[in-house]
Amino acid sequence: MRFLLPVLLAVLVVAVFGCAWATPSVWRAWRLYAAGDDPAARAEVRLEDSFTAPRLAAEIDAAIKSEDEELATSFIALAAAHGDPVDPQIEARVAALRSKGPERALRDFGQGFVEGERANLPALIGSTTSDLLGFGDLRDLWREGQKVLEGGTADELTIGFAAAGLALSVATWTSIGAALPERTGLSALKIAQKTGRLSRALNASLARLAVKALDREALGATVAAIGRADVVAARATAKGVLRPAALKGLEAVGHDAGEIYAKAGARSLNDALALAQSEGELRQAARLAAKEGLKTRAVLTLLGRAALIGASLAGTAAFWSFALLGQLLAAAAMTQRLGWSLGSRLFARRGKTAPATVAA
Repeated sequence: MRFLLPVLLAVLVVAVFGCAWATPSVWRAWRLYAAGDDPAARAEVRLEDSFTAPRLAAEIDAAIKSEDEELATSFIALAAAHGDPVDPQIEARVAALRSKGPERALRDFGQGFVEGERANLPALIGSTTSDLLGFGDLRDLWREGQKVLEGGTADELTIGFAAAGLALSVATWTSIGAALPERTGLSALKIAQKTGRLSRALNASLARLAVKALDREALGATVAAIGRADVVAARATAKGVLRPAALKGLEAVGHDAGEIYAKAGARSLNDALALAQSEGELRQAARLAAKEGLKTRAVLTLLGRAALIGASLAGTAAFWSFALLGQLLAAAAMTQRLGWSLGSRLFARRGKTAPATVAA
């Protein structure tokens, strides 16, 4: 019994410290849970651990050294939103970097138009222009369609993007530009897929969708029309290369990609496509971009894929809540046990001294 009191005190101390340790995690988990399906609100909670002045300075410096003016601008916008001033010298370096843009832009526009395989804003504009005119999508259908018809190894996802893109190009012209965001998004997806910037999981998911919905007969007719240089016929038959459900699915992904591009820029879209593991996560990126705008890329750089994940937050909150509850119950039990132990020892001592008092 003489060792019981120190042991109980030690356990009580551990339980109290455990409660103090678990409480901040529980509060953070419940704040994430309260943010619900709002990626911008979740990002604000998570940025509390990642957004520091040294990290901000290091990220901006790295962006400038890599001549990534868009990323540097994104971090400056995020700093301004959090009330953290940026050194004027840094802003001057970013402005100098921005002044070098026109020469690179012209070069990248041309490469994007012809090859469709670069990932910055001018290249994306060039690729989208090429696709809107029908050149880019017809080129890709011709290249990959021939491989399919000859029994070779083809990229069915590129075929799917091109077929969906042709349909959206027609819709863009007839709607006076209303479908341009989706059209731009599909062009960006096609570039990311060609250059390996599309995440493996998202690439595999979209590829399965395209493969299952591919109509080889319509593809053969489209390739034959392109071979005859019959652009009108090629556009008409290309609508049947993908079945309607798959076509709508790719158009929906294109819409999300176009939203990111419109609100946050081409490089933010590239980062989102590299991080997103599913269509749902890409949709979260689009919602994040709709609220954060230019700050989106800085948020994605700091948080990574965590900025797009909203699932299992309830489970995390529940885990930490039960952990805290367990610590509180343990503390209560140890306190009760300690009280009983002290009380029983106190009464035992009184019982021994009571007879002596009576005898006196």
